[in-house]
Amino acid sequence: MLQFEFINNQQQFLNLATAWKRLGRESATPYQFFQEWHWVSNWWKLLAPVGNYRLRILVATDGSDVVMIWPWVIKQSCGLRILEPMGGLMSCFDDALIIDTKDKQKILGLAWKHILKHSYVDAIEVRALHECANIASVVRLAGGEAVKSTVSPAVDMRGYDNFDAYLASRSKKMRQNQRRSLKYLGKLGNVRASGDDQDISVDDAINICLDFKSQWLEARGLSGKTLVTRDAIQFLKKVCWDYRKNTQDAHTCISTLYLDEKLISVGIGFRYQNYHYEYLGGFDYQLERHGPGRLRMEQGMRNCFSKEISGYNMLTPATSFKKIWTDSEPLVEHFIIPVNVRGRLYRDLYMRKIRPGLKKSYKALPSFVKTKLLPGRIWG
Repeated sequence: MLQFEFINNQQQFLNLATAWKRLGRESATPYQFFQEWHWVSNWWKLLAPVGNYRLRILVATDGSDVVMIWPWVIKQSCGLRILEPMGGLMSCFDDALIIDTKDKQKILGLAWKHILKHSYVDAIEVRALHECANIASVVRLAGGEAVKSTVSPAVDMRGYDNFDAYLASRSKKMRQNQRRSLKYLGKLGNVRASGDDQDISVDDAINICLDFKSQWLEARGLSGKTLVTRDAIQFLKKVCWDYRKNTQDAHTCISTLYLDEKLISVGIGFRYQNYHYEYLGGFDYQLERHGPGRLRMEQGMRNCFSKEISGYNMLTPATSFKKIWTDSEPLVEHFIIPVNVRGRLYRDLYMRKIRPGLKKSYKALPSFVKTKLLPGRIWG
C-alpha cells in the first residue's frame, strides 16, 4: 500500500542514504543530477545552516520499498514560510526521484495533494523546473503561469557522428572565429588544452576560475570581492572532490586551456547518467578578444564526443554565447504556488511587481553605485 511521510530530522535524512542512492542509480534521468545524494547531502550539511532551513523531505513507500523521494526544505523569509526544493541556488534543476513505472504521474499527483495538506506553509516555490522533469506536469497544473522563465541551452550529441560533424553544423562565422582565436594565441605561445584534466587539483581549478570571474566583473565596474560566499565555495570544492573519487554516481570533469605554462581558461563540469553539465567557467580577461573561453569549451565538447556522452548542457541563464554552441533550448520555469492569502501576496505583489521594479532600478544605476550597493555574486 502506498504511504507518504515527511522526513523532518537529520537522522531520518541520513538513514535514507542507501534507498536514495539506489533510487538514483536505478531510476534517475539525466536531468536529475541535482537530486543526487552526494550533491543534496553536502548542500544540507554545508549550506542549509546558513539559510536556516528545515528539512521537509517527502518519501513515498510501497510496503518496505521506497518508491519516491521528493527533497524539500522550509525557509522562513520576511515572516513567510516557504517550501522550496533542497539545493537552493546551487542547483540548476528541481525534481523528485521516483521509480520508473507507468504509475509515476499518479504517485506524484498523490504526493502533491499530501504536500498541500500537510506542509503547513504559505507558498511553494520551484525555481528551476526543466520541461523534462518528472514533476513538470504536476507543478504546471498547480502553479498556473510561471513568474519567470528562461531556457537551458543544450546539445544532443546523439544527433552527430562525431565532433567534426557537429562543428560543421555551426555557423561559418563561429568556425572562423575558432580558427582565428587559435591562430592568435599560437603567436603568443604554445597552446595546450584538455577536455578532462586529471593533473589540476579541484581547489586550484575552482580558485582560478573564480579569480577569472572576478576579473570579468571588475572590468564591467562591478565588485568581484564577494563573488561567492565562503560556504558556497566550500560546498563546490567538496562535491567536486567527491565526484572525482567516487565516479560510480557522477564524475567531476575539469577542462583547461594553457598558454605555455599559464592557465588561461578553466571549466568545472559534471557528468551524470552519461550527460554533461557545464557548471562554471572562466578565462583570463586580458586575453578576452583571443577567445580562450571558446577554445577551452571546444576541447571540452571534443572530449564529450570521444567518450560518447549523450548530451552537453550549458545550464541557465541563457546567453547569446551559449546559444551559438547549442541546438536545443529546453524551457526552465520558476513557479510560486500560493497556499493561502499571504502566499498569494508574496507571488502577485512582491515577485511579480515589487521585485522586478527593484531589479530594473538597480540595473539603471551607474556601475560605481552598483559596486557599493551590491557586490557581484553568482551564488548565496
